[in-house]
Amino acid sequence: MFQLFQRGNSVELIRTSSFPTRTTPAEVTQNLEWEMLRSLQLWSPAASSPALPGLLAFVKNITSLQYVGTPPHSLEEPLLLPSLQSVHLLQLDNPSDFLSQITAPQLQALATGRLAWSSEAFQYLIIRSDCRIQYLYLDHVCHVEGEHLAKLLQQMPSLLLLSVKHTSRIPFIDTLALLGRTDDDESGPLVCPQLSALYFCYTNHKPLRAADIDFMWELYQSIVTFLERRFPKSSSESLPAASEKYMMRFSIPDAGFEEKARRILSDACRANAVNRVCKSSQAESGGRAV
Repeated sequence: MFQLFQRGNSVELIRTSSFPTRTTPAEVTQNLEWEMLRSLQLWSPAASSPALPGLLAFVKNITSLQYVGTPPHSLEEPLLLPSLQSVHLLQLDNPSDFLSQITAPQLQALATGRLAWSSEAFQYLIIRSDCRIQYLYLDHVCHVEGEHLAKLLQQMPSLLLLSVKHTSRIPFIDTLALLGRTDDDESGPLVCPQLSALYFCYTNHKPLRAADIDFMWELYQSIVTFLERRFPKSSSESLPAASEKYMMRFSIPDAGFEEKARRILSDACRANAVNRVCKSSQAESGGRAV
């Protein structure tokens, strides 16, 4: 692999699931054209290779880092990645040690899923890097709590898009309540004031119970409340242009009251500064405008 990389001095992307089992000697790695690399995708077992900490020190110019696997060995020293714009972590049991040693001032997009969740680690990364996160993707993150998610979102005043996929009910209701706060609330200023797109996907592959149906109706009501609070009718005189209006898309199992909810959401959209709210069931490949 290293010999191929030495010959291809214009390589900009590497995706690998295999690294040497022993720490790579410095004299080998120093001869590679790491400064040309822009995207690095690591999958198990490469993600946990003993060689990884030393190799990461050479990829200072990467703009994208994807990490799928078990926790890496601790970095030997803090790592500055001045060009890093996006990080995708998946199945990382405890990302704290890894994230606590990285500084990325240009970081804009953060995606995390499964076990790769530590609200404190993400908060410290943002504060330490003084970066402006614009895109946040949470994909079936385990053990996420509304309180922790709220603290994280409060560190993202430049957030444009929030995407949440989960089997738990907690993130959806709590997140809508948080984002529905206005500057007039005693609880604080508007959270994520630049947010323009919100995507929710609630997955439930088991037969629906009464509690599930009650929750989905509560979710519809929470969406309407969110729209009314975030985009009050009184602001209709200064509505943004159509291209700048809000986009919301959500996917939930059909519960038998979709047509009624459809009418309610449609009325809420017309009354508020919202471009479109889309809804799709789990059996559909795409959404339909509500």
